[in-house]
Amino acid sequence: MHVSHHFGKNDWALVLGASSGFGGATAVELARRGMSIFGVHFDRAATMPNVERIVGDIRASGAAAHFFNINASDPAKRTSTIAAIKKAYKFLYRSGLSLEEAKRQLAELAVSHPEVKPLLDFVGSSERGIIR
Repeated sequence: MHVSHHFGKNDWALVLGASSGFGGATAVELARRGMSIFGVHFDRAATMPNVERIVGDIRASGAAAHFFNINASDPAKRTSTIAAIKKAYKFLYRSGLSLEEAKRQLAELAVSHPEVKPLLDFVGSSERGIIR
């Protein structure tokens, strides 16, 4: 039996430690196989060029990349970030709102949750739109 190791455009992975080492390599390889990446990392300014390189590698493969520079070991920050991402996706896919109204709601959410901004930017810049 052969199992395909390629993913569809609607498949996403959440990768912790996505800015270097095994996490970075995993994120790039999953993207190379078609999966989009939510990357979580905790970097200072000095190591941000490596984060930008990995995000560039992911996007060059054709996958979407949304990275969050947060301390994932902080339970409150982790809970808040995940809740904001879930809320953003509900606005887009399960709310019944028009795309324009969903984008307005995302913009309001991004004010208090900057981790939502990459998703808003992606939806806003998409030339082909999104499948709802």
